[in-house]
Amino acid sequence: MKTWLGVGLFAVVNGLVIPTSQAAYPYLTDAETGDRITRSLSSDIDDKPWPRLSTGDTQGYGTAEQFSKYDVIHLKAFSYNFLRNVQAIDSKVKGFRLFTPFDYQGWPETSACYQGAGIPFGGTGVSTQGCNVYAGHWLYAPGTTLRGSITAGATTVTVADASRINAGRYVVIYDGGAGAFKNAEHALVQSVNRTTNTLTLSGRGYKSSAISHPAGAIVAEHVLGNGPAQNPLNWAYNLSTSSPRDGSGRTLGEVMAAWLAANYDKDYLGKVSGARIDGILLDSDFYFLEQAGHNKLPDVDNDLVLDKGIGDDGTNLWGEGMERFYTLLRQRLPNVVITGGVTEARGYDSLNGTQLEGFPKSGNFTSAVPDYRDLDGKLSIYSQNMHHRGMGPRYTELSNKMPTLAYPDQADVRPTSNAPFRFSFGLALMNDGYFSQENWNTRDAWYDEYAVDVTPGSSTFGQAIARNAQNESAIRRHKGWMGYPLGPRYRIYDNAAFAPERNLVTGGNFDSTLGSWSGRNVSVTRDTSAGDFLEGTGALYISRQQQYSSSKEGAEVVGPSVRLTAGRQYTLAFAAKASEPRTIQAAVGWQSVQKMEIPDVWVRRVMTFQATGTGNYSLRFETGRENTEVWIDSIYLFEGNANVFRRDYENAVIVVNATPTARTVALGETLQRIRGAGQDAINNGARINQVTIAPYDAAILVRP
Repeated sequence: MKTWLGVGLFAVVNGLVIPTSQAAYPYLTDAETGDRITRSLSSDIDDKPWPRLSTGDTQGYGTAEQFSKYDVIHLKAFSYNFLRNVQAIDSKVKGFRLFTPFDYQGWPETSACYQGAGIPFGGTGVSTQGCNVYAGHWLYAPGTTLRGSITAGATTVTVADASRINAGRYVVIYDGGAGAFKNAEHALVQSVNRTTNTLTLSGRGYKSSAISHPAGAIVAEHVLGNGPAQNPLNWAYNLSTSSPRDGSGRTLGEVMAAWLAANYDKDYLGKVSGARIDGILLDSDFYFLEQAGHNKLPDVDNDLVLDKGIGDDGTNLWGEGMERFYTLLRQRLPNVVITGGVTEARGYDSLNGTQLEGFPKSGNFTSAVPDYRDLDGKLSIYSQNMHHRGMGPRYTELSNKMPTLAYPDQADVRPTSNAPFRFSFGLALMNDGYFSQENWNTRDAWYDEYAVDVTPGSSTFGQAIARNAQNESAIRRHKGWMGYPLGPRYRIYDNAAFAPERNLVTGGNFDSTLGSWSGRNVSVTRDTSAGDFLEGTGALYISRQQQYSSSKEGAEVVGPSVRLTAGRQYTLAFAAKASEPRTIQAAVGWQSVQKMEIPDVWVRRVMTFQATGTGNYSLRFETGRENTEVWIDSIYLFEGNANVFRRDYENAVIVVNATPTARTVALGETLQRIRGAGQDAINNGARINQVTIAPYDAAILVRP
């Protein structure tokens, strides 16, 4: 039996009122349901009931009993003994090694061969092996040359261009010309005199040998990694395809893949700990070097010229090197879960997923001030990772880092609610990923919503399981309380407001003409080839760049103008695909730019924004930085915000309000709020058939 309840279509199945559709228009139906998996490992990480919980970066805080309630723990090698104790309590807990292929992060160095977040660095040799790292395997800024020879004990040296060197940073000094790395040593720069082009050095021969060097020897500054910016020893590795080969003929990526495959399950001293390591969570594995925080001005091919990891012909030397590293690591570890650690991690044929750090916030992830300006783009990245990777099982983790009322941490302003947690958690539940709350300072950030008693007939039905030292076993029994989803998420909106006749864009289906669309640094045509349009008879085709630009704005297509009114909400919907998975930027004028991830098959993407000005603004799609073909179809623009989502589970209903105004949603059935343990007043156990949700918040509801 089917009946209309509220604004959606519902079916009664085994006594449950379950939504089967939302009278949704196709152009707003952007939830993906399939996957591209061609090979899957034997792991149950994608078979667990919801919510699926990870810990964030575990430092071994708290007790093993406390952490035994999580599904996945990721940690560095010095915490392996802690993981062993956790798994002794619950053997089903997965352990993922946290490893950064980008930078050393080897502190505290308790031994010459200490294994921190990267490969060990105890000395400098002709090859990267054992605990030695070949000097050419580090990443440097464009260097300069010595004006005269120096002795092994010299502390003041004159160079051709001291403006390329900064005080307080380490440099490499080597002979043989640019990229040769002969007789290399490392030293700390104490001061720089750019008038006389002199450097004052200390620590000559740091983890290397101080030797004499002739005039013309290269002096280049180490690029810092993505660890602590204030630590001058946080050196970045050169993972690009231009990485020099060491004395054994291997690039850094080849060495690192071999080392990690041999050591991922060993502790920080290289010993077997007894903990079971099920996977590897990479960190700072950027596809573009420009994404790498404070990592500036790299010279990946060591020719003393700034290149930012991009070749003269537009080849992403850095990104291709990362892809090669993923491939080599997968070949050596065919049965280990391997995930990326950044939002734009690629490796679609090698990685099981990635970590979306700070999701869904932009800007300073740990600030208590909400910043959701790239929200829809982050949802597109989430969808891309869950549905367009070839390696299974799927594991993508959404990591919320915003302080809350329950866990204020070191907030910049005092948090006033737990809404930032609920919003992030609710959006995570709109797809099939894992969720983690930052616990660097909070240690064991556990919320009412994580474990609820839904045992039929229980006197405590609908009640959150209170967290205390005596209750961890009860939490473990109830942590997968939501069960499994009954279908994909869908949007809740006013059908009249988003009807086709309310579309502000004309000709957005490209069924007859190209209209007013034009390209800058790309050519545009109307493509009528089978498979190259989503619906109707044609699509907008965007060529590769005519002249490569590393800027996202360096190539674009511009379409018709639409009239916007300042302060009003709008929803842009479009379909897209590319010749290779990539990021594009969608915009209306210059006031609403969002990065959207698109695969090599047709998908629908939806973007909402608030107009900042009144006037006529052109639709734009920016396709710079990555040099691929792109197709666009089915473009719609409406006044109104369609970012209210719902997803139904066996024992729960999740409704998310991802708009800047409060929304009241008819539920179509009687549900109840969680009866909380005193953590949040909103969890009052009330039975409701409609719910009012504050801006950027979510309702986590129990099926009675």
